[in-house]
Amino acid sequence: MKHWGANIYMLILFGLALLLILLGLFRIWLY
Repeated sequence: MKHWGANIYMLILFGLALLLILLGLFRIWLY
């Protein structure tokens, strides 16, 4: 079960990156 910690960490990082990309696209779309 040691892999789970790394998987959750990567999932959170991936989610944050996706959120930042979506926010960036939204900002470009608004302007």
